[in-house]
Order: sequence, then C-alpha cells, then structure tokens
Amino acid sequence: MLVEVWSSGHLDALAVLSIVAAVRLAIGGRRHAAVAVLGLGTLVKLYPATLLLLLLDGSGVAPLATFALVVVAGYAPFAHLGLGALGSLPQYVTTEFFNPGLVRTLIDSPATTMLALGAWVVLVPLLTRGASFVARVIVLVGGIIVASPNIFPWYVLPLVPFLAVRPSAAWIGFTGTVAFAYTFFLGQPWAIPVWARVVEFLPLVVGAGWALKPYVGADRREWLIARPVRGGGQQ
Repeated sequence: MLVEVWSSGHLDALAVLSIVAAVRLAIGGRRHAAVAVLGLGTLVKLYPATLLLLLLDGSGVAPLATFALVVVAGYAPFAHLGLGALGSLPQYVTTEFFNPGLVRTLIDSPATTMLALGAWVVLVPLLTRGASFVARVIVLVGGIIVASPNIFPWYVLPLVPFLAVRPSAAWIGFTGTVAFAYTFFLGQPWAIPVWARVVEFLPLVVGAGWALKPYVGADRREWLIARPVRGGGQQ
C-alpha cells in the first residue's frame, strides 16, 4: 500500500475506499447509498463497477438507476470528448503487455479475455449465493485480478481490506508474491523471468490444490452435493 499509493501516487486508494464503503452500506441494507458510492469510485477507476451486480443482487432496478445517474453526471462535463474520455483504456486492453493474467497467458486474444472477465462478473453473484457477502467479494475481485489482461501489483489493493475480515492464506500470499512482477525491470530486454512468474502464482496454485483436496478420489456424485459454507452470515 505504501509503495503503490503513497510512493507511486496511484489513485486506487480512492477506488478501494469506495468499494469498502459500498460493501459496508450494502451489508447494512442501504443499497441506493451503496451503488451511489460505487458510482463515485467508478469515476476514479472503472473496476469498482464490476461489483455492481453483486450489490444489486435481489434489489431490483431502482439502485441501478442511482448508479447510472452518478456515473452519467460525472462524465457529462467530458461528453464532448466522446470515446476519448476513456483515455488509454483501448490501448491497455489490446496492446499493453505486462505480467499477463491467466486467460491472456493461455489465449492471447483481447476479445477472449474481456469475454472471460464479463462472464466472471455475471456468474459469480449467481453461483456464490449463500456465502457471506465479504467472501463473495473476495471471489469476485480475486478472479477479476487473475483474469485481467495485465496484472500490475497494485491491482491486489482492493482485496486487502476484505482479507482482513476473512483471511485466506492463498490470497494473502499472492498480495505479496505479485510484487515479483517487478523483476520485469531487472534485465534487458525487459521481461518477467519464468521463475518469478512461478513464485508469483505459487500461493494460488497451492491454495487451489488444498481447496480441491476433499474432492480427490471422491465419487463424482459427491461433487454435486452442496457443502456447508463457513461464515454464512452477511459479513
């Protein structure tokens, strides 16, 4: 946090603040206020908008109108720029290449990456019902980070506040090992060494293996049996 926000001056601190505040308001049942705050965060960085469906879950379309109103009001002064208001976003999605995420590592196609991200944003709110709200946020945000076109170390900042509430050794480890992406600058030409990529994702691989351990050797029918969710409350 000190390196990426205080030292590097990234605005993600404001976006993270909006996400945390929005989630807290949503847990308290104040959906309109939650999506309004999320809209303010979206005006700083686009990624807070990925939590919209999760915050809207079961709330109807009225809060969606609140979110849209905040975002439109924020962009209105820049309407004359057209798509230029998006800045370097098109370039980031198509041509920027730094520490590629899982999808882009397997299939170097911007369209495929964006499709996978969109599917994740839509499906997670549906498939995680019954889990605690914070756990759902961790699953959603964590998946978005791993599947992003590029994974810059400061992308993990939105996870940190929620990991303080629901600790996960795998994700906490990843928030540290992702810094190995900076080995990109150690050699010429610039590239992340293979060993650094392995170290970077090792906590998530170990965590995934541990999570799948109960299913190894189990009858396939048992895969379909719903298992109790820890911390099934609303925090």
